[in-house]
Amino acid sequence: MSSDAHSLILGIAGMVSTLISAGFGLYFTARARASPMRELLYSKQLDLAQRVFKVMGRARVFATLLSPDNEYMDQAREDIGALVKRLSVLTDQAAVLFPTELYIVVKQASDALVSFLVDYDEGRETTDALDRFEGHDVKAALMVRTLLGVDELSDESIRLFSKTESLTGLAAISPQDILAHARRNKDDK
Repeated sequence: MSSDAHSLILGIAGMVSTLISAGFGLYFTARARASPMRELLYSKQLDLAQRVFKVMGRARVFATLLSPDNEYMDQAREDIGALVKRLSVLTDQAAVLFPTELYIVVKQASDALVSFLVDYDEGRETTDALDRFEGHDVKAALMVRTLLGVDELSDESIRLFSKTESLTGLAAISPQDILAHARRNKDDK
């Protein structure tokens, strides 16, 4: 081969390696830009999930206080009405921040709570609507745990600081046994 052919091959190889390194640079630059956005979205999803489930939890409490023989029934009705409005606003925010599947379940929980309140106000049986609300609430909570990676992070913490078997063993102990054990320890002192 002539020296011109060598120069041509080296020049082409140089241009190809420059293009490849430029491609890697663009790829890693795009990934670096997406990472803060991903972290911001995760943070906003976590914050919204906490607010949604705080409202849903309070709504469950007020729903149980709506029995006719409860002295706090009128206050509970007023408070649950305000929570329905707040949950509606949070559900609208969930439409923007949550994945579609999770938003649908949160929306169904919100709709079930509204149905419960309408049934209550009209003097109809509320058990079915309340059961639907609680079912969607639990389903949404499990979906949020999956979305946020709670179980994966918990498993990682267990591996770092403890043994899974220890946690499983503790989970199998009934609250009554723990209370009895605490009372024995208190009596021993």
